[in-house]
Amino acid sequence: MLIHIKSFAIHKPMFQPLKKFWKILYLKIFHSKFQFDNNCDTNIDPKIFKSIDSIEFAFTVKYYTNTCPLIFTNTDLLYLKFHGLSSCFLKKNLIDFNQTINVSNLNSTIGEIHLNFFKGSLTKKFVIFTNVSTITISGLIDYIEDSAFELVNLKTIGIDVNKNLITNGFAWLNRAFLTNSLNIFVLIKIQNKNLTNTNPVFEKLMLINSLCLK
Repeated sequence: MLIHIKSFAIHKPMFQPLKKFWKILYLKIFHSKFQFDNNCDTNIDPKIFKSIDSIEFAFTVKYYTNTCPLIFTNTDLLYLKFHGLSSCFLKKNLIDFNQTINVSNLNSTIGEIHLNFFKGSLTKKFVIFTNVSTITISGLIDYIEDSAFELVNLKTIGIDVNKNLITNGFAWLNRAFLTNSLNIFVLIKIQNKNLTNTNPVFEKLMLINSLCLK
């Protein structure tokens, strides 16, 4: 567990010595700033999370736009969780990544990415990880960009959100199916929404292949 971290030194393998004592390392971060002590220098060999198996950012973590994606270079994670993503008058705390970096060279593999929202949008500027098996989105989310998942090699998308996401359309999901050759299992749970075969929302969902409703 990490608390009150002001910035991360991505070139330092600070967790690697712990592998001598624990085979699997789960890292939880609280009351910290997810920012770095360099300007995303591609000449630096990122090592900070290389020994970590799972990372979870609590809702008390401050995120930033244009975050350096190199921090996830050469990582092999079971899961990566971001809590407290929000964009409202009370709190704006969203993360996306620097688009000038060639993310195809990250060499990162992630079993599951879990995103917990309280308002806000999900764009392709966040979904930079190409080797991800599952993406789960929960909470209140306003919008998912059409091209959000086009670079990801997905197997499962989990959606547990408010009904507004459904009324905003499914272009993003159609793109995800096309990108992944329609081989995605999708589980959708809509808060306070009953789906029946007479419901217009249900009819929209039934047009999408490989869809499972919960």
